[in-house]
Amino acid sequence: MIDLTLKHGMCEESVYSFIQYAAVVCQRCRDTTGMQEACRIGKVAMSLMKRFSSPEIVPKVYSCYFGFVALHTEPLQLCADNLRRGFDGKYHPSILQCHSQNHIFLLIRDLRSLSLVGISGAGAVNFAFFNSVFLVRNALLSGENLFCLRNEIDYHLDVMTRFKHTLFKDPLLAFRETISKIIGAQSTSSEDNRNTENLAFNSLNHHRSNVFTHFNTVLQSFWLGYPDRCDHSAKRALTMTLLGSQNWLLVLFYAALNAFRINTNGNRSRSQVSNVRKLYKDAITEMRAFATLSPSNYNGKVLLLEAEMHSFKNKVDVATAKYSEAVAAFSSSRYVHEQGLACELAGFHYIRIDQPETALDFFQQAKDCYTQWGSNVKIDFITRQISLLTPHNENEE
Repeated sequence: MIDLTLKHGMCEESVYSFIQYAAVVCQRCRDTTGMQEACRIGKVAMSLMKRFSSPEIVPKVYSCYFGFVALHTEPLQLCADNLRRGFDGKYHPSILQCHSQNHIFLLIRDLRSLSLVGISGAGAVNFAFFNSVFLVRNALLSGENLFCLRNEIDYHLDVMTRFKHTLFKDPLLAFRETISKIIGAQSTSSEDNRNTENLAFNSLNHHRSNVFTHFNTVLQSFWLGYPDRCDHSAKRALTMTLLGSQNWLLVLFYAALNAFRINTNGNRSRSQVSNVRKLYKDAITEMRAFATLSPSNYNGKVLLLEAEMHSFKNKVDVATAKYSEAVAAFSSSRYVHEQGLACELAGFHYIRIDQPETALDFFQQAKDCYTQWGSNVKIDFITRQISLLTPHNENEE
């Protein structure tokens, strides 16, 4: 497609061809030099959209650029917003603003009234639903409210049913299951029925299905506090060539944090310590490099990894400073779930150095963040930690 463009000149399909090329490079690339060049090509191609206003091109260009390219340089929240535009041709600021159960019903009402420009107007059904998968992924990883996101998924699944489109239902259902488990809800029988609808999809796309399965298992087990399962799934996921560069980077991040979690307490063997150091070294090296491309997406993660390693090495003063910096970085980039995680890990750090009052303060901050995120599982976990510290403080007084 690029060769034809160079020979015969630009058309709207040329825009897509350049972005496809950038997307392939971004998916396979593990070094920031090649990634930066690919992102530059993609960004230049997007600037050509002003010349081609055909609605047919919007869903596929947006799914490709904001699903594979822009997420390496732009905030994930921005990518999710634009993927929504690629799906239905409208922007929904209310999705990012709702943080309560009442707002969810308003969201559903607004979504049900969409004109579905991205689907019916453009006719690009596959690409419109392709946007669905990546907007859900980016919204989840950027810390959008879980209740709102789960209801948005239900809307997309309903639209897929109306269009008799099943190709991308399984990935959406995988993310829905992850979100439900982090919220704390039990799967319903209807969800179980939906999961059995697309066995043909699983058999025809076995490797792709495994990628979604292991990636979601890593997310679930990490946030639900199952370190052994997280470690097992992360090792499997990191060997998959179809995982994609950013998914690979995120799995590496959670795997490193999970290794600290496994080995923080109790006697540690030499091999266990060596494994923690290796995972940390791999994660921090890659994360620092990618933080140069997208500080908002990665700076907080770098600082949190550094804080955990310094705490692991009993370098108290440095660790204390890094935890505070990580909390501030996540707050600045609006990653409320990882802001809560940084506060949680800081709380455990202060418990280890026998400063329960400071730990209690960080746990309360973590609870506020998890409340905003909508994770009842994490709220209950932090509430238990707070209850363990409160009698201790009262006895001291």
